[in-house]
Amino acid sequence: MRDTHQTAVNAELVVGQDRIATLLNSMSSLAQEEIISMHPGVVLSPNELANGRNRNGSLPEGVAMRTIHLTPMSRVPHGAAHLQSLVESGVAVRLANALPFRLIVVDRHWAMVPAPDIEDEVALLLFRGGSMVKLLTKVFEHSWLMASPVLAAEGHGGGELSPQQKVMLKAMASGMKDEAVARELGVSIRTYRRLLANLMELMGVESRFQAGAKAMSMGWLD
Repeated sequence: MRDTHQTAVNAELVVGQDRIATLLNSMSSLAQEEIISMHPGVVLSPNELANGRNRNGSLPEGVAMRTIHLTPMSRVPHGAAHLQSLVESGVAVRLANALPFRLIVVDRHWAMVPAPDIEDEVALLLFRGGSMVKLLTKVFEHSWLMASPVLAAEGHGGGELSPQQKVMLKAMASGMKDEAVARELGVSIRTYRRLLANLMELMGVESRFQAGAKAMSMGWLD
């Protein structure tokens, strides 16, 4: 029989809606680089989605976000509005036909997944570092590759752009410098470049030239 190697898993069981909400809020404040998440299940209520947006709004400057939702999310009015709000705030959003489980990973160091209910109370498992967080991150990245960007998936007239995104595309076409566009939008240069990178990803292009060409062909610069 081959030797087996056991690896300790640093995990904590968090029980109760209030404790979970406190944990999610604390994770938002601790994030420094990136938060990735996937959200299967039924579309949450408008209030629950609003709470999530409020947590996003408290993120430190420069934290990138990628999230995957189920396709039906875009077919419910308040769900579609939530997705559009995320995109407009600079979050990279994709839609998938299926997702294995709910997952939130912060800075590739903390990972949170649902746990079986404990005495009728919702529960969550929090993993810190180690191989489990790496494995869960790989699950997310695989799901991300299989999902479709929101603009392509929704397909409203080739993908509706927000006013902010239209300003960014017109600025690129006119040759404005990044610093000037950032000032016009009222964001930092770092945030502007993150928004621009997310926009290019949603458009499915790899360069600013391609983004300008696609915007012109779709009539988005009219």
